[in-house]
Amino acid sequence: MEKNEKNNLANVAKRNLFISNYSLLPKNMKIYIQNNIQNMDYKSLKTFVDVLISGYKNGDPATIKIVENFHKIDSVLKIILQDSLTPRSSKFLDLNRIKNNGFVAILNEIGGNEGIFAHELGHALLTIVDGINMPEEFSHIIFEIKESWSKNPQKLESFLQEARNYQENIYEKAKKDTEKIMEYNKADIESFIEKNLSDQNLLRKTLEQFYEKNKVDEIIKSSNTNQIKNIIMTSYRNEWGNHHFEELCNSDETMQIYQVLCGIIDSIYTGDNPYYTSIYDNGFLRTHPSSYFHKFPTNSFNEQFADYTRIKFCNMKVVIEIGKVLLGEAWFFMMETKFQQIANQLEQKTFGYDFDQGIQTQKFLEETFKNIK
Repeated sequence: MEKNEKNNLANVAKRNLFISNYSLLPKNMKIYIQNNIQNMDYKSLKTFVDVLISGYKNGDPATIKIVENFHKIDSVLKIILQDSLTPRSSKFLDLNRIKNNGFVAILNEIGGNEGIFAHELGHALLTIVDGINMPEEFSHIIFEIKESWSKNPQKLESFLQEARNYQENIYEKAKKDTEKIMEYNKADIESFIEKNLSDQNLLRKTLEQFYEKNKVDEIIKSSNTNQIKNIIMTSYRNEWGNHHFEELCNSDETMQIYQVLCGIIDSIYTGDNPYYTSIYDNGFLRTHPSSYFHKFPTNSFNEQFADYTRIKFCNMKVVIEIGKVLLGEAWFFMMETKFQQIANQLEQKTFGYDFDQGIQTQKFLEETFKNIK
């Protein structure tokens, strides 16, 4: 069988796996996916389709317009959709901006859900279609929000405490579940560790899953056999526990509400949240460090718009209800105005993307994805 024929059969198989949802897409988006399926892994492709269908079905005119016209991006840029292969590393990568031959990428994290993907889609829309033009009123609206919280801190504090408590309950459940798994598989895990201890190469490879090379050298040099056993056992417990915690958070609807609103709050404070606590940072309620927000002046707005895109595509009405109390009507009006503007620009094929400021090379892009494809 010829290589091209094999690839075509593989592509058909991919499409068939999500055909029930795929068939609900507008015709132009079906053609877009067929033309670009070689740039998409199955899981990310399915999530992409699920996000588009969610937006298409919610009845919002601007969201429907974006779905119906998304294929027009193909005339200026190719979008790669790939699994990032690591937890908590979902991102929009603006890697290679070369006129008429550009690529950008959306990486979908392991265990990532439609909401996380919709957030990254928001980054892509704001960057490609709008060129990240921050609204003139943005700074004033953010100032007013902070002022309202300063005058009435109880409003924000009580919401954040609810979020912390809810997240902590999920975290405790994840810990208990992980302990049960560890206990059930204890004999197998200990046997595996024993084999590792008898082979220096295996031992190093195991430890390097969790630690940098220098730290691995230090552990091997300064620890006895029992200590190394405990280190490996604890590392696996933490790794599995964190992964399970992420899965529980990503599948919990209430947690999704807290994640979006806490992400917006973090963006408003540009990572310097005065209400930060160690519990608040335990996993999902804190998004980016202050260094990220201060790297580019538009990053705060960029993150907030990405969260708003998630609200729109995932039809998160509860977030809007709670958000209007926390943030005020003006914030939502500003974001909706920008969202509608982007929908209109996409329909008219007027892109604000800056093709002349290449920040990486095609070679780097290929290197990034050669192990994923």
